[in-house]
Amino acid sequence: MLVMHISVRNIVGIACLCAWAFLVTGCGAGSPAEVAKEEKPPVAVEIAMAEMRSIRELLKAQGVFEASTGGYVKLAPVTAGRLAAVYVKEGDIVQAGQLVAKIDIRSQEGVVNQTKAALQAAQSQSLQSKLTYQAAEATQRTSVRLATLNLASTKRQFAADLKQTEFFLLQAEADLARLKSGARPQEIAQSKELVRQAQTEYDRLLAQAKRDASLLAKGFVSAKTAEDSQAAANNGVSALKAAQEALSLMKEGARREEIAGAQAKVNGARDLLVSTKELGPMKIAQAAAALDQAQQDSVSVAAKAQDAASAQSMVEQKKAESQVAGVGRDNGEIRATFAGRVLRRLHNPGDQVDSTTTVLEIQSSAGAKEFRCDVAARDALRLKVGQEALIEIPGRPEAVVGQVASLAQVDPQTGLLSVRISLIKAPEGIPAGLYTIVRIVTHRFPSAIVVPKLAVVSHDAKSSVYVAKDGVAHRIDVELGPEDNGFVMIRSGVKLGDQVITLGQNELDDGAKVEPAKPEPKGAAQSEKAP
Repeated sequence: MLVMHISVRNIVGIACLCAWAFLVTGCGAGSPAEVAKEEKPPVAVEIAMAEMRSIRELLKAQGVFEASTGGYVKLAPVTAGRLAAVYVKEGDIVQAGQLVAKIDIRSQEGVVNQTKAALQAAQSQSLQSKLTYQAAEATQRTSVRLATLNLASTKRQFAADLKQTEFFLLQAEADLARLKSGARPQEIAQSKELVRQAQTEYDRLLAQAKRDASLLAKGFVSAKTAEDSQAAANNGVSALKAAQEALSLMKEGARREEIAGAQAKVNGARDLLVSTKELGPMKIAQAAAALDQAQQDSVSVAAKAQDAASAQSMVEQKKAESQVAGVGRDNGEIRATFAGRVLRRLHNPGDQVDSTTTVLEIQSSAGAKEFRCDVAARDALRLKVGQEALIEIPGRPEAVVGQVASLAQVDPQTGLLSVRISLIKAPEGIPAGLYTIVRIVTHRFPSAIVVPKLAVVSHDAKSSVYVAKDGVAHRIDVELGPEDNGFVMIRSGVKLGDQVITLGQNELDDGAKVEPAKPEPKGAAQSEKAP
């Protein structure tokens, strides 16, 4: 039965094949070779030209926006104690420096008051010591200045006195020598000449007096004229006698009492010179001793300066103690380090806390300032600090521009490299924690041959493009480079200016005829949309 069944099926197949052959030959459609020779019409395709433009090599990764370094903080007290108050709750907005919690610090208040009182007493003592030192220093400085001036004045006075007494001695000795030697011949001759001139003048005046007396007797001159002439003659006699007496004294020489007086002056000048030479250095020595004493007073001033320094050191010590006490009190205050939002409140009033206990967690409200992503270890060599990064923002047309700021070590467990990207201009409103895509520009090709990404097709695990030439589509295998903004770089296979097919190439065979698709009329598109 089975064999019979198979035979029937074979018979039916043969019959069908014969019927098909009869229909073909009977209808006069021609032979199969003639059918193959019929030409297919050109396929309408869209074409773009291979062009040269700058293209970027992009490394795509996923990451998250983060607040700036230090944008998250855990607040804990500096000193241990009982939590007296917590002034904020989760979700509250806080400002930088705002008091958010407080430790019970009543025991510290007494210590603070005591250290403040001790500091005020030390400051008062320091001020008094400083004033005493300044007064002593001013007095000593004045004493030294006056003693210095006195010493210089004493030296000048001694030099002047010495010079004056030496001059007096020389003058007295000259007068004594002159008296002892008498008049010189030139002086005697000069005195004689004065006697002769006085005699001549007297003779002239006497003759004039006699002539006027004769004329008076005759009435030719007045009595007054004759009296004046006689008076002049009398004066001439007196002058003549004085010149004659001077000449006589000069010839006789000085008297013994004059020489004795001159000798006494010489002796007095010599004694004065000796006294000056003895007293002057003594006065200079006394002035120098006074200056030395004034300078030695600086030891006392230095002691007062040391007292002032010690008092100031005590002030610094008390100030440090006061600051420590104040820190102990202030350490009971927990303040927000920056403006932000309270994420968690971990303790309540009455809880015992210390420096290891986190009371509050605060996130900065400054918004995202950085972006962090992880890339595969194989891409580590493509990255370096300073590369441009383009970060996508959901709902925004433009990417946020950043710059690679640092590269971490590859994690041996995950095999990933952590990349930190700083935002060149952080836009407002981007929250920390937003997860998105980043593209890092690892290289730029300024003069690359590119084609639209739509032109590339896959064939037998190879990338190819169809190049239209003289109405025929030629499939060409290509080596691709990086993709950027809808274009792909062609490393080999396509030349600048080649026309590549961007639409319709998936239905083509190598060598198929093609023609550029005609643009659709504007009216046609509108009519198709109309009901």
